[in-house]
Amino acid sequence: MNNSHHRVAAALLLVTICMICCAVSVLAQEPNPRPPNPRVKPTSTRAPAPKKTATPKSRTARPREMNLYSSSILPMPPAAKDQNVPEASKVQIRVTLDKGGHPIELQGGDGHPLLLGAAWSHAKLQGWPPEKGERVKYTAFLDYTFTYMRIVLNPTSDDGVISGTIAYDGPAQVMLIDTSADPACGQINPRLETEDTVVKDGRLANVFVYIAGGEIASGQIVDSEDLRKFSSAAQTNEVVLDQKGCRFVPHVLGIRTNQVLKVTNSDPTEHGFHLLPKKSPQYNQIQANGSAPIERKFTEQEVMIPVMDNQHPWKKAYIGVLKHAFYAVTNSAGSFEIRGLPAGGYELVAWHEGGPNRTELEVTIGVTVNAKANASGHSRLARPTATNVAAFARYDCLRSRFLCPAAFEK
Repeated sequence: MNNSHHRVAAALLLVTICMICCAVSVLAQEPNPRPPNPRVKPTSTRAPAPKKTATPKSRTARPREMNLYSSSILPMPPAAKDQNVPEASKVQIRVTLDKGGHPIELQGGDGHPLLLGAAWSHAKLQGWPPEKGERVKYTAFLDYTFTYMRIVLNPTSDDGVISGTIAYDGPAQVMLIDTSADPACGQINPRLETEDTVVKDGRLANVFVYIAGGEIASGQIVDSEDLRKFSSAAQTNEVVLDQKGCRFVPHVLGIRTNQVLKVTNSDPTEHGFHLLPKKSPQYNQIQANGSAPIERKFTEQEVMIPVMDNQHPWKKAYIGVLKHAFYAVTNSAGSFEIRGLPAGGYELVAWHEGGPNRTELEVTIGVTVNAKANASGHSRLARPTATNVAAFARYDCLRSRFLCPAAFEK
């Protein structure tokens, strides 16, 4: 019995020793790595980069600059002739302004100081820079071309006649108009051109010339109402504005208060007639070919009333409405004539339209008509016009007295 127990114990001991040896042998061997799976991307062992945190912009950071470009055509300042400024002068200024429009820096590469000052004044009126946006500096390169329009009077022996021409120095670019929006206009007038500035041999067409007031020989000061009394009887004939060749004909016209304006359509297409007065309500009417004429009257004096066609945006005309008959429109040669004035001294005004990015040209001179009707002109009698004052904003009278004569300071 004891021998059997000994045999069993020896067998168990032998089995235990074998198991221990097998375990030690397995632990001593190198592990067999598993082949990589091509579909699984290996995991990077690099440490993740620290996440960037956005730093708030400092309000005191150095402002950036933006280049802005603009081009304008302005009338020559009134004192240009006295300062020997060449006509049709060009000037470029570099303006750096803050958000509020206050000047930070101003540089002028060329040009007469008078023109530089006038251009700088106009730049401020244009609102450089835009009012909205972050507080940055804006650098604006502004190109200005100054035009000069003047009245050249003719000597005359006819009683009460003032005649002359309008001289013009400046850009006069005539461009073809795209009429593709209305094929009928392309057939009617295949070479339709702009009429903003029609110049021939230095003379300007489509200028509205009129008497604004004055003093007759007896010493009486006369205005438009008084001049009406010296005019011929109220006009009974109609003034015709025709829509022909996909434009308004004439481009500029004059009419007296309560005189009938008759608008016709001679084209085989539909047009529009849109009046844009400031002293009376607007009027807008479609006018088909063959329809009855449109008739309108004006009760208030106004220089000038724009006319447009909403269907053909290139079409425009201007109507000067006066209480009296002392006005004219320059023809293709730039000539005008006004008849019937009593002897005296008058303010003669010439008005010309402004195109895109332009200021309307308006010149006032003093004119004397004596008993023998010899007309003479002298620009020093002229008051500055509202357009002049608006365009140059009484440019720095303290530093530039030549731009601010006594008439400006009244």
